[in-house]
Amino acid sequence: FDGKKLVSIRHAGVELEDRPQDGEALAADRTEALCAFLKDELGDRVVSVNQGRRLVDSPVIALVPADAMSPQLRQMMKAMDENYRDEVKVELEINPRHALVKRLADVRDADPELAGLVARQLLDNALIAAGLLDDARDTVGRMNRLMERAMATAG
Repeated sequence: FDGKKLVSIRHAGVELEDRPQDGEALAADRTEALCAFLKDELGDRVVSVNQGRRLVDSPVIALVPADAMSPQLRQMMKAMDENYRDEVKVELEINPRHALVKRLADVRDADPELAGLVARQLLDNALIAAGLLDDARDTVGRMNRLMERAMATAG
């Protein structure tokens, strides 16, 4: 690897080369406000919420802090000890160009209940994608509520 260190893209703090971004992003002030809303809404489930540059198609990504155990090591620990519990607190990066993130920024004041449901679902989706969600019961219930709301407006 010509002297280059291999690191997991799932760890926070990994710097990527700049690449052209498609689509119009949220304005900086709206992005900051949305990050603050998400941090407040998600509370201690996240270490921080920031704008990311690594995302293209996903609205958010859950990143493991640099000093935390990787998802694969966590799974090995759980396999060795069924009582092993490790609450993972992630750094959440949002994609300010993604349509869902832009719509969440619009909805957060108009419908705080819906914005909260979407915020928690986005985090759980990111945790699932990262292999970090241990119990999906809350996720399923929330998804059902979101689908009920979507079907009610579909008319």
